[in-house]
Amino acid sequence: MLTLAENLHVSEQGPRPLVLGRHLIVVGVPPGPMMGCLLKEAYDAQLDGEFETVESGLTWLKARGLLIASSGRTMDKEGSNGD
Repeated sequence: MLTLAENLHVSEQGPRPLVLGRHLIVVGVPPGPMMGCLLKEAYDAQLDGEFETVESGLTWLKARGLLIASSGRTMDKEGSNGD
């Protein structure tokens, strides 16, 4: 498996972040430095095994008081709000 990863030049890449800026925008976080901080916190927690889905990542942020959903919109697994 490592040989395959090396051949694909991905052997030293970590997992992709689950929570992305588009997910935070949907729940009312504007682009900017605060969004960057939230994304970093979420990615660090993801790497620590705190969550495994976008939804649980947003819940993790909310539970720590780092995110307050202000839009009242629901989000599907792809990060769209169903509009």
